[in-house]
Amino acid sequence: MNRIRVVPALLALLMACSSSDLQAPKPEEKPTPTPAVPVAETRLSVDEAVDLEWNGSVQLRAVALDAQGKELSGRVVKWYSSKPSVFTVSNDGLITAVAPGNGGVTAIIEGVPSTVGVRVKTAPVTDVLLDVPTAAEALEVGEIALVGTRVKLVSGQIVDRPLSWTSSDTNIATATSTAQGTTSVVAFSSGVVTLTGTSEGKSASVTIRITPRPTHDLIYSRWNAAGESEIFVLSLAAAGATPVRMNAGNVSFQPSPSPDGQQFVFAISQIDQLGRDQNDLYIVNRNGTNMRQLTSDPGVEWEPKWSPDGTKIVFSATDAALSTHSLWVVNVDGTGLKKLTTALPADVLGPDSPAWSPDGRRIAFVARRNGQHKIWTMNADGSNPVQLTTDAAFDAGPTWSPDGASIAFSRYNVNAPDIFRWDIAIVPATGGAVVMRELPGDQLAPAWSPDGQYLAVQGASVDGRGVTNLYTMRPDGSGLRLRTVAAAWGGGLAPAWVRRW
Repeated sequence: MNRIRVVPALLALLMACSSSDLQAPKPEEKPTPTPAVPVAETRLSVDEAVDLEWNGSVQLRAVALDAQGKELSGRVVKWYSSKPSVFTVSNDGLITAVAPGNGGVTAIIEGVPSTVGVRVKTAPVTDVLLDVPTAAEALEVGEIALVGTRVKLVSGQIVDRPLSWTSSDTNIATATSTAQGTTSVVAFSSGVVTLTGTSEGKSASVTIRITPRPTHDLIYSRWNAAGESEIFVLSLAAAGATPVRMNAGNVSFQPSPSPDGQQFVFAISQIDQLGRDQNDLYIVNRNGTNMRQLTSDPGVEWEPKWSPDGTKIVFSATDAALSTHSLWVVNVDGTGLKKLTTALPADVLGPDSPAWSPDGRRIAFVARRNGQHKIWTMNADGSNPVQLTTDAAFDAGPTWSPDGASIAFSRYNVNAPDIFRWDIAIVPATGGAVVMRELPGDQLAPAWSPDGQYLAVQGASVDGRGVTNLYTMRPDGSGLRLRTVAAAWGGGLAPAWVRRW
C-alpha cells in the first residue's frame, strides 16, 4: 500500500499557523460616490417673450442652477412647444416659425421647468383680393351689398382680412369692413363710384355702377303647379316684395298693360264650353273687374301689345287652318280690326312679335326671309316695311328704347351656343351694326323699361336648362339681376313693364 509521506519541516510549519490564517482573503472595497447636487432652477437664455418673423428661427439655451445660483454642467435638457402648429422646437432648443400665432416654449431639466412665450408674426401682405358678387354689380339706390375681402401673404397663404376703405365719391357709395372678411357697400345715389380697400400698403379697387330703382313694376305670366298659366305683378319698388296674382283666369298669358296701368290685355288658350279650341285676346281691369273678350275670330291670336296712346292693340294671328300668319291691329273697344302686313314682300313670311315704337308711329316685328328670322319695322298702318338686321342669325322678340333710337331683341348665338345660346342684341332703329350683349345662360323676350335704365328678360342662368325666371339687366349688358328670387314663385315668362300703383 502506498502512503503519503509528509516532510517533517513542512508539517511543523502547518501546525504553527492559527485558524484565522486559513480564511479566504477579503475583496477590495469601492469608494462611496458623492451625492449629485440637485437642480434648483432652470434658466433660459431669454427673459422676455420671443418674437419670430413669419419665416424666422432662434436658438435658445437652457442651463441648470443649484440653490446658490451656481451653474450645474452636464445636465440633460428636454424641450417642448405648446403650439407645434405655430412653432416647433428641436432637441437642442432651436425654435422655428410655422404659422402666425402665440404659444410657449418650455425647457425641463431633471423635473424643473422654465417657460417663455413665443409669438410668430403674420407674413406681410402681397396682394388684396376682393370677392365681388353679382348683387354688387347690379346695386340700386338704397341697397346694401356684401363684398368678400381677403389678402394673399408672402408665405402664399390667403386669409380673410378687414380692409381700410376709401370711396371716390361718398355721395354715391361707401364701403366699410364689418367683419374679418366681409365689407358692406351702401349705395346712396346713382352714378359710378370706385371703392378701394387697403391692407399694409397693398390695395385693390372695384368700380360699381349704381342705378336708380326701376320706376315701373313687372307684369308677366307663369305656370303654376297644376300646369295652369296665370298672370302676376311683381313690385320692384323695394326688395322683398312678392308677386301678386291678377284676376285673369288660369289659361292666360302674355299680358300687356295700358299706358296708365289700369288695364291689361292678354291672350288665352283653352277648350271652350262647346269643346272647341279658343285662342283669343281679352282685356281686364287691373283690379280684376270688367273682363271682356277683345277678339273672337277663328284661328289663334297672341302676342298683344297696347299702343302708347292707349287706343289700339297690335297682335299676331293665324287663320283657322293655321296656314297664314300675319299681324293685325284692333281698337281697344274691339272695332277697327285691320290686317297690317299686306305690304310685305311675297318672300317674307311668318311675321310675329310686334312692338310699338314709343311715339306709336312704327311697329317692329320679326319675319322670315330665305329661312332667316330678322328684325323688321313698318309704319303703324303697315306701310313702308324695312328689314333692319341682315347678318346671318336667328332674331326674336324686339323692343324699342324709350327714346326710339334703338331696338333690343334676342339673338341665338351661333358662335357659342353651349355657353351663351340666347343673348340680347341691340340695333339702331334706322338700321346698322348689331351690338351683342353676351352673357352666360339665356336671355329672351326683352322689354325696355320706360325710364330707359333696364331691360327685363326671361331666361335661365344655365343655357337651356332649369326654370325660366325673370331678370333685369342694363342695356350695356351689365347688372344682370334675378327678380323672381324665390323658387316657390315658379319663375316667369313674357315680362312687360307696368305703371306702379
